[in-house]
Amino acid sequence: MAGFSIEKSKQKITEVKRGVEEKKGKLEDLESAKQEALSVMTELSGANISEEAKEKSITVLKEELGEISEQGQEISDQLGEDLKEYETEIQEIQEVRDSNEKELQNEERQLSELNQAAIEARKESEDLVKRAANL
Repeated sequence: MAGFSIEKSKQKITEVKRGVEEKKGKLEDLESAKQEALSVMTELSGANISEEAKEKSITVLKEELGEISEQGQEISDQLGEDLKEYETEIQEIQEVRDSNEKELQNEERQLSELNQAAIEARKESEDLVKRAANL
């Protein structure tokens, strides 16, 4: 907490968010590629081509789907790391907020006690002024 900086935290969150947006774009591209590969596989099953050509094409498409799956897992792992970064920032921010709230409550309690002491001292002084005036 001692090294916490709002600006550094904002920068970190912005940096992670930028990376997440890039990964989101890659994920959308992978999803499109997967749908396209699956569509082509479906079309191949009804295509009027030799069985050998179908099998070769399906093999290539399955390899492509495997690569897409691997890339998807990599993005998933990277996003998991990004989630950890967010969690770290959230935890640090909450710790600072809690600490600040405790400090503020302590200050308010001290100010309240000081105010009460001043009120009591003023009242005592007012009583003394009245007593002295009545001498």
